[in-house]
Amino acid sequence: MAVAVNDLVATVSLRLRDPSNVRHSAALVRTVLTHCQRALNRFKTDSLATASFATTAGRTLYRWTEVHATAVQRVLAVRQDGRDLLPVSWRELVHADDRWLRRTGDRHELFANVGSDLLVIYPASPVSTTLSVVYAAAPADLAAGGNITLSDDLAPLLADMAEAILSVKNKQFDTTAELLERLVKKLTMDTSGRS
Repeated sequence: MAVAVNDLVATVSLRLRDPSNVRHSAALVRTVLTHCQRALNRFKTDSLATASFATTAGRTLYRWTEVHATAVQRVLAVRQDGRDLLPVSWRELVHADDRWLRRTGDRHELFANVGSDLLVIYPASPVSTTLSVVYAAAPADLAAGGNITLSDDLAPLLADMAEAILSVKNKQFDTTAELLERLVKKLTMDTSGRS
C-alpha cells in the first residue's frame, strides 16, 4: 500500500498533540520515521532486493558492503547456479567444522550472517564464482511530498515506533510505556508464527 509521507508525518504529529509541528519539526519527524522504517525492514523484511556477487578464490568471509555498497541490512538467501545455499548460524558452522575458515570445496554449500556486517560463504571455492544474493534492502530516506510503499501491517507499526521515540524525547514516560507495551504485543504476535 502506498502511503504519503506527509500523511504519516501528520499522523505522528497529531498523536503527539503537535499538529502544527511546533515542538517537533516535520523534518525531525521524517528523520525518525526513516530510522524506524529501516529498523522495521531489518526485522520484518518488507523491502527485498537481489544482487550478483563475485566471490574471491579461497575466501570465506565477506563484508555486506561487498555485496552492495550501502543497501544491505541482512542477507536472506544466496544462490549459486540456481541452487540455494543452506542458511546456518555461524555458531553452528564453527561447531560443525573447526577448519571452516580454511575449508575449500568444489561448490558452496552454506551461508551465514555474522553480526551486522559479515557474510560467510562455506566452503570457499578454489576459483572465483558468481552468486546471487537476496537481501533486505535499506529503504531510502523519506522525502517530503513523497510516497512510500509499505505492507498494510507496517504503517501502524511505523507510526507507533516514531510516536514512542518522540514521546521519550518529550519526557512523556507514561505514554511511552503504554506505546512500548503495545509495540511488543504487535511484534510478538507478528513473529510468533515464524520458525
